[in-house]
Amino acid sequence: MLRLVLEGMDNQNMASTLGIAPSTVKVHVHNVLKKCGAQNRTELTHSFWSS
Repeated sequence: MLRLVLEGMDNQNMASTLGIAPSTVKVHVHNVLKKCGAQNRTELTHSFWSS
């Protein structure tokens, strides 16, 4: 999930790629953001590539 977020995929494309529902993607992305301490995808991507 993290890799797909870092690649810039939106929830719909992630769902299609993984063969899961967009609502499931939303939950997983939310959990990744929470675990990484990021408020949104942009912050997560910036902090990942800055480290």
